Amino acid sequence: MGFIGKYAVFVTAARDYLGLVLIALLTSVIAAYYYIKLLVYMYMRPEMGMVLLPQSYGYRIRLALVVTALSVVGFGILPQSLLSWIGALAARIW
Repeated sequence: MGFIGKYAVFVTAARDYLGLVLIALLTSVIAAYYYIKLLVYMYMRPEMGMVLLPQSYGYRIRLALVVTALSVVGFGILPQSLLSWIGALAARIW
């Protein structure tokens, strides 16, 4: 979802503000470096010997996680449905 949103903003803004979009792309690359660095520390370094025990969550939290996960996957695969819904909502407001 983050990539689709950023792509839509950059494409729209590139028509009038190309310099600003180039700066935003540069800062996105810098941010990606830090995100990748975090992933390296999480998954590619030796474990520190700490053991985390699984917790039991209530049904409300599980339901919220399922709805959120399905929304992210669904809108990631079909972003046009979300964009058209937001467009219709914005047209109704303005």
